[in-house]
Amino acid sequence: MPRKSSGRRFAADLTHAVSSLFRLAPAPAPRWAIGLRAAVAMTVPIAVMTLLDRPDLGFQAATGAFVALYATHLPVLERPLSSSPPRR
Repeated sequence: MPRKSSGRRFAADLTHAVSSLFRLAPAPAPRWAIGLRAAVAMTVPIAVMTLLDRPDLGFQAATGAFVALYATHLPVLERPLSSSPPRR
């Protein structure tokens, strides 16, 4: 029984991997609200602190906006805990 050569298998896997970079899986629900929340959470601290002549603090505060992206499934009171270092 002939077997597929490893070169053909590699080419098929590579083709699948590259094509998957350009396809999006369907979302289970609309995600625009999460994207909008993240955009506001990043923009507001940077804009306000830049107007106050402290953009460095704005960028530092905007790093907390990643919680808006990565902890949307958590209740509001638990989100700050997701961005803090683990306790020992």
